[in-house]
Amino acid sequence: MSINFSSDKLITQRKLQGLSQDKLAEKAGISIRTLQRIEKNEVKPQPYTLGCIASALGIPIEDLTASILALDVPEISPRQLSMLHFAALTGCFIPLGNILAPLFLWLYSKQTSKEWNDQAKAVLNFQISWELYLFIVLGLYFIVENLAFLVFLFPILMFLNILFFPVYSGFRIINNKEPFYPLSIPFFKIQQ
Repeated sequence: MSINFSSDKLITQRKLQGLSQDKLAEKAGISIRTLQRIEKNEVKPQPYTLGCIASALGIPIEDLTASILALDVPEISPRQLSMLHFAALTGCFIPLGNILAPLFLWLYSKQTSKEWNDQAKAVLNFQISWELYLFIVLGLYFIVENLAFLVFLFPILMFLNILFFPVYSGFRIINNKEPFYPLSIPFFKIQQ
């Protein structure tokens, strides 16, 4: 696997051990100017030089490097995350689209990041929970005669489920706030 030198890690390790640049350069057998240029990211150290520095610090080379694979993972913007929340709006046009659209987005990009997975799970937990509540209200309306007033509750729940909370949470995500999904049953576990 390719590795990438991290000058920040070198500086941190050097300071943790209470070494000046002079002392570390002397212990590593390199010039002070070379160490200064390495710490300022003006040059990339050769593997041999990096090994000498790590040896002088008494740490493995990996403690001075970062995996390129970790650096290649693109950061997900709040606008991209908000797509998961706005995807529930498809329920206005397609039956169960409020569940299927976020589900497909999640499954398509599941490995993108922990944040993407957590946001998708929050949307799906809310949408599935509220669909369940809608079916309960609809069932009670048909089963119990005295609950005929529930027919007025159904459109309100639909509005909150498919329009209000997804849009509200989507804009909260854009503004770097947590989404707001009340009364969600945790069908999918969100890692803390």
